[in-house]
Amino acid sequence: MDNARRGIRESVSFKCARIDLDGGIGCEVSNLSDTKGTIVVELSLNLPIEFEIEIEGESRKRYCAIAWRRKRRTGVYFV
Repeated sequence: MDNARRGIRESVSFKCARIDLDGGIGCEVSNLSDTKGTIVVELSLNLPIEFEIEIEGESRKRYCAIAWRRKRRTGVYFV
């Protein structure tokens, strides 16, 4: 079942974000919904399994867990 039929809104646009590690790592987030997103970052293979991210335009940080990794792209779900 696709996201539209499940009632999940997903944004395909890119937003700037900062991963809360080592003083902050800049990245972009796409395919953003209330439950998941895709992070584009230079060294995604160096990210820990769980971390916090601050997404542009949002008032609070989100706690993430990695679902998958492919080169510079990392799929996360929000816990």
